[in-house]
Amino acid sequence: MKTLFVALVALLFAFFIGCQNSITDPVSETTNMAGTVDEETFAYKDVFTFTYPNVIKLSGSIYDPSHRLNSLAEIEGVVRYGFQEVNSGTPGEKYVDINKIKPSDISPSKKLKVNLFVDAVLKPNCVIHNQPWTVKKAAEQIVTVNAANQSVVYIQKSFRVSNTCCAPLNLIFKFEVFGRELRLVSMELKLVDGSEPIEDEE
Repeated sequence: MKTLFVALVALLFAFFIGCQNSITDPVSETTNMAGTVDEETFAYKDVFTFTYPNVIKLSGSIYDPSHRLNSLAEIEGVVRYGFQEVNSGTPGEKYVDINKIKPSDISPSKKLKVNLFVDAVLKPNCVIHNQPWTVKKAAEQIVTVNAANQSVVYIQKSFRVSNTCCAPLNLIFKFEVFGRELRLVSMELKLVDGSEPIEDEE
């Protein structure tokens, strides 16, 4: 009788271990899914870095036209950028990575695609709204440069500011393209057409 009891206990123990293994089996599938997400994230970062390999830092104070006279907003962030040479004369647009090409290798009167990505935070001097404003947007511009005489080309881009409080604003950048280098000339906040600044309460 004692032997039968021991056999039953051993059988139940083996059955219990088998159930535990079957319950934990799907964990490996979850791990594989997480690995796939990581691979997609790394792939996105690689593409982003390839498109915008260079950085211009943003820092300082700029005039805020949405509030009282002489009101300023603090800005911090970056403008990421990159260049691609446009091969014309072929069906559709084809691009060549110019970030690895020397300016002397660019033939005269070449078209370049300038890729821009602005990631900035602005802190206004507003008594009503203390949340920061943000700009996180991409843009592009086709320019024609002459590598023979290293001429300078100017471009201007406008980005809508998110989370503004008292009036809609655009953040406007002016850049100069010199060879394969982008330089920040100026930046300013402007009211969106048709908007009026807020008047201070007495």
